[in-house]
Amino acid sequence: MKVVAVTGTPGTGKTTFSKKLAAAINAEVLSLRDLIEREMLFEKFDEVRDTRVVDVGLLKRRVDEIVSGVGGDLIIDGLMSEGMSVSHIVVLRANPLLLGKRLFGRGYSKAKVMENVEAEVMGVCLYDSLWCDNVLEVDATQEVDLNAVLAWLSEGGRKIIEVDWMRDFRAFLSESSSQVQDEA
Repeated sequence: MKVVAVTGTPGTGKTTFSKKLAAAINAEVLSLRDLIEREMLFEKFDEVRDTRVVDVGLLKRRVDEIVSGVGGDLIIDGLMSEGMSVSHIVVLRANPLLLGKRLFGRGYSKAKVMENVEAEVMGVCLYDSLWCDNVLEVDATQEVDLNAVLAWLSEGGRKIIEVDWMRDFRAFLSESSSQVQDEA
């Protein structure tokens, strides 16, 4: 049984990709966002960061219960999936310029966009995934090559790390500064 985490900063396409991957390998999808909301697995709402503060211990226990009841492969979709008990982790990455535009398009505040773009540039989700022997880092700026991910899974997985956004982050900062000046 494979339990595959699909993680990445908001806006990288986790949910869309999780559904495609699940259909390709005949797996179930567990959405962490839906689970957290449905079972109220959060401690409070952080007004400053405009986000729920999840009770990670409770979330892990609940995910472990769900995993033990699944008879086949499972895709765990969502930020923090890399912290669950999984056999493989796919980390979706996106160019900071595009990611910033996507998040502004979702109505995120400038502070929330900056926090997420910085997390993307620094590879926070990747870093949090490195405990696992089977990590695949994928540039999801364009459409993800599903066949490449399927080949990686069929080989058993291994660590494949190759995305660096530092040059694009500098361009995002420059573009973001001019956007703030235009709004003033």
